[in-house]
Amino acid sequence: MPRAWHIILIAALYALLIPIEAPDFAVYFYPWLDHIHASGPVSAFREPFANYSPPYLYLLAAVSVLPIPQLIMVKLLALVALAWLAFAVQRLCIALRIDRPWAAAMFFLCLPTAILNGPGLGQCDGFWIAPCLLALASAAEKRTGRMAAWAGAAFAFKPQAVLMFPLFAVIAVQQKEWRVLLLPPLIYLSAITPAALVGWPLKDLLLVYGRQAASDFLGNAPNLWAIPLSLGYSGSVLAGYAAAAVAAVAFVLYYLRRELDRDVLLRAALLGSLLFPFLLPRMHERYFFLADVLALILVCRRQDPQSLAIFAAVQIGSLLSILGYLWPSPLANEVGSVVMAGALLALIISVARGGTEKGRQPASREITSPGLAVPKGHE
Repeated sequence: MPRAWHIILIAALYALLIPIEAPDFAVYFYPWLDHIHASGPVSAFREPFANYSPPYLYLLAAVSVLPIPQLIMVKLLALVALAWLAFAVQRLCIALRIDRPWAAAMFFLCLPTAILNGPGLGQCDGFWIAPCLLALASAAEKRTGRMAAWAGAAFAFKPQAVLMFPLFAVIAVQQKEWRVLLLPPLIYLSAITPAALVGWPLKDLLLVYGRQAASDFLGNAPNLWAIPLSLGYSGSVLAGYAAAAVAAVAFVLYYLRRELDRDVLLRAALLGSLLFPFLLPRMHERYFFLADVLALILVCRRQDPQSLAIFAAVQIGSLLSILGYLWPSPLANEVGSVVMAGALLALIISVARGGTEKGRQPASREITSPGLAVPKGHE
């Protein structure tokens, strides 16, 4: 099917979901837009008015001048984020030497979690996940400085970018380019500077991520905490942070001794995107979206049953959690957490067994979706 038809069919599907108003619109996005309209796109930043970092709010202020409903403003940014993420999928596939990267990008746009995240929920996760993928592409091409810059751009949008920081730190150390580790904080400071110059207190800007982590929200992600929380647990979550810290140290020590060829790099990235949000508390239902994307790219590259099973489990676990959020159902999230645990275990076994580009055996036939083919990897 010609590429134009792919885009038309995806656009038609997305258009059906644009009118949907997610539960948090009236709590967050609409009040933020009301403040921007009342104060002006620039003057709005004279005082704190949102719990997001400024880069997304700059974009929200930019679309606020358009003569369209607030719902469309939010969805427009979500679609831009998803389009950028599709480009990043294609770019990473090129860096990993996967055939037909365009098909991989189109396949990504058809994932249920991608459809719900963008046109459905109007979320902006693509703005931080895309730079993470571009950082991985730079790492695959041994461009460590560019990798660090993209990592900083990702962190400027969302703190969840730190899920990839242990891997990026390993790469910087292996390449003996320690100085690039200064780039992410410098880029974050550059991103918040315009808001600070207008009047937003610098201390507040520096602590915005800390306040998010200190909230009373304990989480609704399909992770280790799903079942305890459904049973009414409301105690300390320090054990989750401690477990994630220990896992991060073990992750770094393990990969410091490994040669990060393309396969190892991709599986390490997927492991980080699964392991850390699985252990951490206060994770939202969509925080496995990065893992959704990387699991798809893994199956595109390796084309083996194990990678396909991991991809399916990650997608199912993530999708169940999102559906449980839209139509409140603790059971959906509990089941999703069990499925996600299975995906994580299967990936850990795969990593433990090793395997390199030379040892990879591709499948003899392609996996297809309606009108699309998941591309085969190079040998």
